[in-house]
Amino acid sequence: MMRNVMVRAWEIARRAAKRFGGKVREYIAMSLKQAWSELRASASETKIVIVLDRVMKKVASMKVIVKGRIAVEHGVFETRAAYTQAYTRAVNWNVGYGVPVEMYVRNTDGSMTLDSVQETRMK
Repeated sequence: MMRNVMVRAWEIARRAAKRFGGKVREYIAMSLKQAWSELRASASETKIVIVLDRVMKKVASMKVIVKGRIAVEHGVFETRAAYTQAYTRAVNWNVGYGVPVEMYVRNTDGSMTLDSVQETRMK
C-alpha cells in the first residue's frame, strides 16, 4: 500500500513538473499529500466482506470490494491458515489498515445476518 502511494506521488510530481516547470523533487511534498488524500477517499469506498457458514463451520467466502467493484474473491477456505493468508494478503495489497470488515453469517435456513463490523488491523 505504501508503495502504491509513493508511485502515485511520483506520477503527480512528474506531471506537475512537466506542466509548471522545475524539478520533479520540488513537487514531491505536495504530491505526497495529494496521493494520501486520494487513498483516503478511495478507502471510504473500500471494504472486505466475509461470509461465515454455520452449517459447514467454515469461512464460506471473502470478497475485497474496492471502489464499489469486487477486486478479489475467494471461495471456501479449508483451513484457518489459508483464510489468514488470504486475509493478510487482501489487507496488505488491496485495502490497507483501518478499512471496514463486514462479517455475515449464513444460517441453517439460508438467511444471512450481519454479525459484526470491524476495522482491519495489524496482527
